Amino acid sequence: MTLSSQVSAPHRRIHEDSPFQSALRHFSFLSRFGRATKAKLHTGFMVFQTARMMSVLSSMSDYQLKQIGISRSDIPNYAEVLVAGEQ
Repeated sequence: MTLSSQVSAPHRRIHEDSPFQSALRHFSFLSRFGRATKAKLHTGFMVFQTARMMSVLSSMSDYQLKQIGISRSDIPNYAEVLVAGEQ
Protein backbone atom coordinates (compact mmCIF):
# COMPACT_ATOMS: atom_id res chain seq x y z
CA MET A 1 0.00 0.00 0.00
CA THR A 2 1.43 3.33 -0.99
CA LEU A 3 1.13 6.65 0.74
CA SER A 4 -1.15 8.03 -2.00
CA SER A 5 -3.65 5.17 -1.58
CA GLN A 6 -3.75 5.83 2.15
CA VAL A 7 -4.50 9.51 1.62
CA SER A 8 -7.19 8.97 -1.00
CA ALA A 9 -8.97 6.25 0.98
CA PRO A 10 -11.83 7.52 3.10
CA HIS A 11 -10.87 8.11 6.67
CA ARG A 12 -12.63 5.66 8.95
CA ARG A 13 -12.44 6.11 12.62
CA ILE A 14 -12.76 2.97 14.64
CA HIS A 15 -14.82 3.88 17.66
CA GLU A 16 -15.18 1.47 20.49
CA ASP A 17 -17.85 2.07 23.08
CA SER A 18 -16.86 2.33 26.66
CA PRO A 19 -18.31 -0.40 28.87
CA PHE A 20 -20.75 2.17 30.25
CA GLN A 21 -21.97 3.19 26.77
CA SER A 22 -22.34 -0.45 25.76
CA ALA A 23 -24.32 -1.26 28.90
CA LEU A 24 -26.49 1.84 28.41
CA ARG A 25 -27.27 0.83 24.82
CA HIS A 26 -28.23 -2.70 25.97
CA PHE A 27 -30.32 -1.34 28.83
CA SER A 28 -32.13 0.97 26.43
CA PHE A 29 -32.96 -1.99 24.19
CA LEU A 30 -34.18 -4.04 27.15
CA SER A 31 -36.26 -1.14 28.38
CA ARG A 32 -38.00 -0.73 25.01
CA PHE A 33 -38.48 -4.50 24.75
CA GLY A 34 -39.93 -4.57 28.27
CA ARG A 35 -42.40 -1.75 27.58
CA ALA A 36 -43.60 -3.43 24.38
CA THR A 37 -43.95 -6.78 26.12
CA LYS A 38 -45.81 -5.22 29.04
CA ALA A 39 -48.25 -3.51 26.67
CA LYS A 40 -48.93 -6.77 24.83
CA LEU A 41 -49.41 -8.69 28.06
CA HIS A 42 -51.79 -6.02 29.35
CA THR A 43 -53.85 -6.16 26.15
CA GLY A 44 -53.98 -9.95 26.30
CA PHE A 45 -54.98 -9.86 29.95
CA MET A 46 -57.78 -7.37 29.21
CA VAL A 47 -59.11 -9.56 26.37
CA PHE A 48 -59.00 -12.60 28.67
CA GLN A 49 -60.79 -10.76 31.50
CA THR A 50 -63.46 -9.42 29.12
CA ALA A 51 -64.09 -12.92 27.76
CA ARG A 52 -64.38 -14.25 31.32
CA MET A 53 -66.82 -11.51 32.27
CA MET A 54 -68.91 -12.17 29.15
CA SER A 55 -69.00 -15.86 30.05
CA VAL A 56 -70.21 -15.14 33.57
CA LEU A 57 -72.85 -12.67 32.39
CA SER A 58 -74.01 -15.03 29.62
CA SER A 59 -74.53 -17.79 32.16
CA MET A 60 -76.97 -15.61 34.14
CA SER A 61 -80.68 -15.98 33.62
CA ASP A 62 -82.74 -13.27 31.95
CA TYR A 63 -84.25 -12.48 35.34
CA GLN A 64 -80.81 -11.95 36.91
CA LEU A 65 -79.70 -9.77 34.02
CA LYS A 66 -82.88 -7.71 34.36
CA GLN A 67 -82.14 -7.23 38.06
CA ILE A 68 -78.78 -5.64 37.28
CA GLY A 69 -80.33 -3.56 34.51
CA ILE A 70 -78.98 -5.07 31.30
CA SER A 71 -80.33 -7.20 28.50
CA ARG A 72 -78.56 -10.11 26.86
CA SER A 73 -77.59 -7.95 23.87
CA ASP A 74 -75.84 -5.50 26.23
CA ILE A 75 -73.47 -8.16 27.63
CA PRO A 76 -70.41 -7.43 25.40
CA ASN A 77 -70.48 -3.68 26.10
CA TYR A 78 -71.24 -4.14 29.79
CA ALA A 79 -68.39 -6.65 30.16
CA GLU A 80 -65.93 -4.18 28.60
CA VAL A 81 -67.10 -1.42 30.95
CA LEU A 82 -66.76 -3.66 33.99
CA VAL A 83 -63.26 -4.83 33.06
CA ALA A 84 -62.08 -1.32 32.15
CA GLY A 85 -63.32 -0.05 35.51
CA GLU A 86 -61.15 -2.61 37.35
CA GLN A 87 -57.89 -1.09 36.10
